[in-house]
Amino acid sequence: MKKILLVIVVVLALGTKANAQMKVNKLGYINSLELLSLMPETKVADEKLEKYGKDLEGLYDQMIKEGQTKAAEFEKISRDSTVNDVTLQFKYEELMSLQKKVGDFEASINEKIGAKREEFYAPIVEKANNAIKAVAKENGFTYIFDASAGSIVYADETDDVLPLVKKKLAIQ
Repeated sequence: MKKILLVIVVVLALGTKANAQMKVNKLGYINSLELLSLMPETKVADEKLEKYGKDLEGLYDQMIKEGQTKAAEFEKISRDSTVNDVTLQFKYEELMSLQKKVGDFEASINEKIGAKREEFYAPIVEKANNAIKAVAKENGFTYIFDASAGSIVYADETDDVLPLVKKKLAIQ
């Protein structure tokens, strides 16, 4: 009976020691899109971006009107038999140049808006990420997953297995 009791005590002691050595991962998740939508800075950035878009739209409309005016002017002088070929060629080239300028501007609008979006939102995203990391550390989370993107937004650095894999592959 004493031997059985001794075996049970030893097994329990070893089990407790093994459990104490195992790291328990604390997982959490967040919807970063929802978080960003709740931040007051996002509303300000949205308003700035909307104004920027309207400014670009105004420039585009201005260019279109200028193009329409130049096209009407070209059409008018092309019917005039007293206009020489040099003037007609100059007006045609002027019209084609403006048309190319409008096309280039139109093609770059989305790129310009994307760059401004990045400029306006980068500090907001950084602030949100810093807050997520701080909360994770303060509350002992090992991983925080972003439910809106299906990615990890925080991982405890002690869980980085790169050094182990590098060792396994004999990479310095």
